[in-house]
Amino acid sequence: MIAVCCILYVVVGVITSCGVGNCGAADDTTPHRHLAVLDETIFLAGSDKTDSISDVESVVWLKETNKIMKQSSFDGTPSTEGRYTMYAEFQDTAGSLETSLEIRNISFSDAGSYTCKIYYHEKLPFFIQHKIQVQGYPWLAKDKEVYSEGHMVSAICCANSSRAVTDTSLDWSIQNGAISNQVETGNKSIVSTDVQLTCSNLTFPATRHQHQQQLTCMIRNERNLSADTNLFILYSASVQISVLNSTNTDDTSTSIEECAIGIIVCEADGNPPANVTLQKQARNEGWTRQLHLPAVQSRDGWNTSWTFYCTISAGMMPESTMRTFNGLDAQRNSEQHEIDVLFSTHTILTSANVMNVGENDDFYFECATESNPVAVVTLQKIVNIDEWTDLSAKPSLISNDGFKSTWRFYFINASLEVAGTYRCLGFNGVGVETASVPILVEIEDEKKLFGVKITDHSVTIVIVIASILLLLLVIILIAYIKRRNHRSVTIPDELYR
Repeated sequence: MIAVCCILYVVVGVITSCGVGNCGAADDTTPHRHLAVLDETIFLAGSDKTDSISDVESVVWLKETNKIMKQSSFDGTPSTEGRYTMYAEFQDTAGSLETSLEIRNISFSDAGSYTCKIYYHEKLPFFIQHKIQVQGYPWLAKDKEVYSEGHMVSAICCANSSRAVTDTSLDWSIQNGAISNQVETGNKSIVSTDVQLTCSNLTFPATRHQHQQQLTCMIRNERNLSADTNLFILYSASVQISVLNSTNTDDTSTSIEECAIGIIVCEADGNPPANVTLQKQARNEGWTRQLHLPAVQSRDGWNTSWTFYCTISAGMMPESTMRTFNGLDAQRNSEQHEIDVLFSTHTILTSANVMNVGENDDFYFECATESNPVAVVTLQKIVNIDEWTDLSAKPSLISNDGFKSTWRFYFINASLEVAGTYRCLGFNGVGVETASVPILVEIEDEKKLFGVKITDHSVTIVIVIASILLLLLVIILIAYIKRRNHRSVTIPDELYR
């Protein structure tokens, strides 16, 4: 599966010092081990000290006991037979004979023991032993190309090697990290006289974080050959909602001033990328899709960001939610997010704008505000002809219906000094303060009769009683006059006799 295009230079010949008569097989009897990779090129090297090139008879390279190549000239001219090339050269300044054997396109059949023998005319031959082991590249396969989150990924990794190779354990990783909840089984089998096959089977649950990451199988030895494949994980969409440019926000609600541009951001996570719809629920209404709002979409890997823009008005007061779907499982909704629209205070006078109050009477007048949040109401009075000043009087909250509040200022035992022009001033931190229309309060001076307070009501009673008495007097007077007239016209009885 993976092409091999590297050349390995293995200089493993041991430069052994040996004088005349003391170079023999006992000088280097331990084979030098080399782990070669299939199809690469390898060089085996050897050298021996010698006083003169004339002492050397020939150089021979053998595999096991079979001769590969022989050379009797030592000027560095290479000799080639098939995949083998041999070099032998006398280094006059160093006083040594250098030789090497190049093997190209290494195959499993090249595994085994190699011996370099340098024959002398008058002393025992010098030899160096090498042992070549051949490792093939691993190959990796999955049972599927695409997985859904939570499903099991099943993979197999195998590698051929020459039978003498013992370090063939296969390690698995994802992005060089451990794999959670993995189950691994391995086995070895003999393929041929020269080749053995090592395999490892792996299963693990797919997760969204593994999407587009590399699943790697590596042979743990000095060559660390590996094979890898990309994972493709599909998973259901999820979505989160947030609101930017707000004055106050938490996970479920946001406060925005009226007339501001609301920026509603939806972060959808799903593979394949999800489609996102913004829904709004106004007061006492059902959920409606907001298709008219301008939106900007951006993607970062499998994350999709949708940004919606809307002008905030006091009548909105919506709860918003996001609905997302990418073709897997059911549609998913975000948490509901309430937008609290903040707007400035509107203050009005709900009592008559002129009030006539008697001295020492109790009275009140009312103001109403409409705002969000609820306003603080202050009572003001004109002093110094045209200067409004704040009074310390505290209003009582009579009613609160949504954003509308009714406030009442009470006056007990009103004195003459209470008379004047008043107004209500409301402010809730949004916009500017607003004032109601003024109210004129007039205090009538108290009058007493025989120590009793005279009021409009008492005056009315007196008038009624006086009218009744006068009427009775008139009736009595009329009756008296009539009776008197009757007596004056009566004829005495003597006149009839």
